[in-house]
Amino acid sequence: MATKFDTRQSVQRSLLNEIANKSEFSGTTGGKPANSTQLDNLLTAINESLTLPFILDESTTPDLVLNIGSGNVSNSETSKNNTFSLINNTHFEFTSGTITFPSSSGGSIIVSPGTNGVLTVSSGNFITVLIQMNDSGNLSVKTGTEAASKTLAMNSTNFPVADSGILPIGYVVLNNVAGTIQNVTNDNIYQFKNPTFNFITSSTIGVEKLIINSNGGILYDSNGEFVLKS
Repeated sequence: MATKFDTRQSVQRSLLNEIANKSEFSGTTGGKPANSTQLDNLLTAINESLTLPFILDESTTPDLVLNIGSGNVSNSETSKNNTFSLINNTHFEFTSGTITFPSSSGGSIIVSPGTNGVLTVSSGNFITVLIQMNDSGNLSVKTGTEAASKTLAMNSTNFPVADSGILPIGYVVLNNVAGTIQNVTNDNIYQFKNPTFNFITSSTIGVEKLIINSNGGILYDSNGEFVLKS
């Protein structure tokens, strides 16, 4: 079946083509046509605008390492900066980090910088590992409940519960095949686009237990009945 393109793609392609062929971009810059350089700069700017703080990424050659990018992302074309929201009213500098998973179940998850963990997942099963950041710039991991499929490992029943007072930044789903943990690849990495500081507490007011969850700005009682949404 033929590949179909929508109108938005046509418009964007026309725009890029127009930029690349403008007469004022004639000549050479850095050993390549100036118009090509301008297009390169445009695409670089778009890419940097879409890059999130704490970006999660596979290694250049996929292995058992999950790479965590800087907390500050600068756009080389616009000079604008993107950064993360405050954690416990604290801002800090974070340049990069790594989480190295073991090759087999029962091994240590090496977190740098941060607190190590343990990975336990039976052969043939999948497990979700939540990546978190605290207000000191240290990483930590929370593992969910293993399941027979990737989809099941990510459902609400088996998904790991985030710690309170911490910023969840994304998660990775790992698979144990014949006793070997499979490499971390981008199709198994999930980034939270707008990560929210996780603060959950409860108090008793009269006969009702009210629960405040800053993730959704929702107030509800012990029966799960909606009370107030900010």
